Amino acid sequence: MQVKCQWGCPFYMYASNVKRFGPDNMVVKTLNPQHICSPMVTSHFLTYRRVAEEVKERLLVDEDWSRNGMHKHIEDTYKMDVPMQTITRGKRAARKMIEGHYIEQYNKLAAYRKELLRSNPGSTMEIMTEMDGPVRRFKKMYICFQACKEGWMKGCRPLIGLDGCHIKGHHPR
Repeated sequence: MQVKCQWGCPFYMYASNVKRFGPDNMVVKTLNPQHICSPMVTSHFLTYRRVAEEVKERLLVDEDWSRNGMHKHIEDTYKMDVPMQTITRGKRAARKMIEGHYIEQYNKLAAYRKELLRSNPGSTMEIMTEMDGPVRRFKKMYICFQACKEGWMKGCRPLIGLDGCHIKGHHPR
């Protein structure tokens, strides 16, 4: 394998496989480490996926981490200039890795309902959806745990309430 720097820079490296060290090991045969070129400030290898992997752990701790903060972190870590669009896409991809895609989350609601009703007998859970063409869309959800129902019934005294309404007709006085 031969590695050269930019045109006019004397940096050069030649490495080859050595059978006695194994098939995946290489030995540097020739090396001229002198660089006279300026350092690279951009790279097509620093994609939004790499940015997402880099910022994912910190986003778990600080979910309000700004794009400018991420941009500075990436520039300090890799010593390269990264377009803000790459940072934005990387942040979105990292959030998707952490939280999962929101459609996947809504698809888990039926399983959540089943598990809730299994583990909390007597509870009620209603999931309201509406059809938007061929796609079912989430609208709202209602949950009432059995323990909350019992606490309400035992903690409140019986009460008869009448809503104010005008009763028409003949009424004896």
